[in-house]
Amino acid sequence: MDLKELNKPLAIKDVDFRIQSINNGGYATILAYKDARVDMNRLDAVVGCLNWKREHIVIDGSMYCRVSILNKETGEWIYKEDVGTESMADKEKGLASDSFKRACFNWGIGRELYDYPRISIKLNKDEFEAKNGKNYATYNLDIKSWIWSAEFDQNNTIISLSVVDSNNKTRFNWNAKSGTAKIEPPKAEPETIKELPPFPPAQYETLAKWLFEKKTTLDVEKTKYTFSEAAQKVISGHYKKLVADAKK
Repeated sequence: MDLKELNKPLAIKDVDFRIQSINNGGYATILAYKDARVDMNRLDAVVGCLNWKREHIVIDGSMYCRVSILNKETGEWIYKEDVGTESMADKEKGLASDSFKRACFNWGIGRELYDYPRISIKLNKDEFEAKNGKNYATYNLDIKSWIWSAEFDQNNTIISLSVVDSNNKTRFNWNAKSGTAKIEPPKAEPETIKELPPFPPAQYETLAKWLFEKKTTLDVEKTKYTFSEAAQKVISGHYKKLVADAKK
């Protein structure tokens, strides 16, 4: 049993991220935290499931948790303890869980989370909304589906942290060398020619003429505009006719 293993940084997949607040400028402050099950798994893996235990006691009205580890050489139980804070959802359960996680911080589990940089991310307009003078995340902001990456040095100090959203866009990129985070602003949506029924066919023909006169193709312009599959077929048909007529 090597207790130094308790201090190893948590795998990024075991770190949870949640939104703390969203300011009026559309920037979200995100916190990194750990779940109590992560502490249990680390204790089981490092010291063995039969060689640690937890106890909850109340001192001066506050709930404390003692996490004890068995010293096999002396047969003694060595403990470290800490106090919990209330949960918004369930007072007693929140106090028990929080005091346990804090006690595990004392043993070194997840202690590197305190060194994580301040995470501030610029949100897209559809990712938050204002209600009663406060900003809230919408269903479009699903940070649980985002992929986080982190690197640590030999002293278990975090040296880089980044995240990619569900659209494969980098939303946050920090490294210890620069000491600052590169915040990726939301990219503007591509300009779209909307096909609204009934869509006048003359507009397709006009666009085909424009492509022909500009000596470009639809494939090139598709990088700037978005067309439906049906629209592409019609526009391509008009374009091919113009090319054929020009060869006559």
